[in-house]
Amino acid sequence: MFASEENTYTDEVGYLGDFEYWVTAVDLSGNESDPSDVVAIALSIASDYLPDEFALQQNYPNPFNPTTTIEYSLADNVDYMNLSIFDLRGRLVENLFSGF
Repeated sequence: MFASEENTYTDEVGYLGDFEYWVTAVDLSGNESDPSDVVAIALSIASDYLPDEFALQQNYPNPFNPTTTIEYSLADNVDYMNLSIFDLRGRLVENLFSGF
């Protein structure tokens, strides 16, 4: 009887689309099995949950506490975003996120 050591896999691709996965087994000597049947996955978001427009909510509790929460929404046609924090003089404090 054989058992695998790890049975989970998390793919952090960072974008939506169609993906294919298959599995092979490799023993301690490096021998690899034939691949399993291909499983096709379509990663998407239900349109009911997508915002219609950009929205930036008031942060809370407030920026003078050690931590604050910033909530925002993006329209479904946004491909790239940049979320940065500036001080009252307009100087960049922190770039929190920049990407797709």
